[in-house]
Amino acid sequence: MANRCDCCGKEFSVKNPRKHVKNYEICAACASRLNVGDIENSIKAIQEEAAILAEKEQKEREAEEAARKEFEEALKVHNKIVESLPELKKTFLTTSGFNFEGYKIVKYLNVMSGQVVLGTGFFSELGAFISDIFGASSLFMTWKLEKAKDEALDELIVNCMKKGANAVIGVDLDFMTIGNNMIVACANGTAVVIEKAD
Repeated sequence: MANRCDCCGKEFSVKNPRKHVKNYEICAACASRLNVGDIENSIKAIQEEAAILAEKEQKEREAEEAARKEFEEALKVHNKIVESLPELKKTFLTTSGFNFEGYKIVKYLNVMSGQVVLGTGFFSELGAFISDIFGASSLFMTWKLEKAKDEALDELIVNCMKKGANAVIGVDLDFMTIGNNMIVACANGTAVVIEKAD
């Protein structure tokens, strides 16, 4: 006795039980779609539809697998840059301006960004609340903002390096909040390739 429907190929289950129609074992879902006057052609049509659906699902699985592999490769490159970031940052130039003294821009690559989202946490919010009451600055919130800024800039640099840049110009930082306790820092700039000027 087969465990799958002769029409659609799906396994029988409590929700989709087995039905016997002529010489076929089909699921309840397929049985409800049969034309009783022409069972053979109805079954054939359902089988063709199931084959098209199975082919579509296979293509989707292959596309998902290809996207997963592409993501894993990109993540490897990203992680490799992040690991060597402290050393790479020594030669990677950044500016909020649009040129570097003693250098010329030989190639503009793309507008890039780096984002980071940080939770502020209960204690930093409590500290900020108390600071607000007394009109003082919150050191912990200040530290969180500084950390968010540094991480967003690091992400911007990593993304620029992945494009082949050795500098970024026009750096701009934006901060916003999501919900009650999430800080978003976004660093934007134009990835460029620079050379020493003659």
